[in-house]
Order: sequence, then structure tokens, then C-alpha cells
Amino acid sequence: MNENTKLKIELVHEDARGQIFTIEENGKEISSIEGYKKGAPRGGHFHPYPEEKKILSGSIKCYVLNPKTKKEKIVILKNGDRIVIPPNFPHLFLGVSKNSVFLSIINSDSKKYKATDYEPYRKKVDKFLKNI
Repeated sequence: MNENTKLKIELVHEDARGQIFTIEENGKEISSIEGYKKGAPRGGHFHPYPEEKKILSGSIKCYVLNPKTKKEKIVILKNGDRIVIPPNFPHLFLGVSKNSVFLSIINSDSKKYKATDYEPYRKKVDKFLKNI
């Protein structure tokens, strides 16, 4: 990072599931920090770019659907684990431990976050949000 680099960290969302902060470098969103409470789902969508997730604390259950084969991969990620989600692969995350934190690295030339809902996963998020 050079002396002209400008970093901006901003709280962009907070609800019963936890908080989401974005990190921008020179006006381009490069990552986010996402908090998860136990049982809280996030995601339910896919991106046009690959997304790397690193667990900073706790554990998170990760559902990733291969859109070509329709096979779903389910893994429990723990502190220090990392996963790369390919472009256009629907994904859903569920907090497993009391408080979990993800670092999400956006691998895109775009300046901003982009996501398209994947209804079967998004319904789980919406159902949770209606019941809190």
C-alpha cells in the first residue's frame, strides 16, 4: 500500500444476525467483514465474480450449489479456514457458533458488490428474518 492509498471502513448493515462492514480502497470495495450469530443465515444468492471467504473467528456452515451439476456441497468452516466460491455458484452461510466472523474478499473489477438472489436459499434467509 502506498501513501496515496485511501482505505474506508463503513458499517453498512446491522440486524439480529450481526453486522456487515465494507472495506474500500481508493473507492473500490475490496472486502467486507460479516458477523454471524448462532443460527443466523446470510447469503442466498450468487455473484458474477469469484468470492473468497476466510473465517476470522467461530464456525460457519457453508452451502454451495454447483449450477451445472446441481450438486450441493456442505462444509463447516472453522477459525482460519478459507473457501473460494466460483462465479455464479449460489451460496448460503449459517452461523454455527455463538458469534462468528467472516472476511469476504471480492475478486472483481467492479467497484461495488453485486448479487442475484437464488430463491431456494434466499427463502431460508427471509424466513429467519420474518421470525426475529
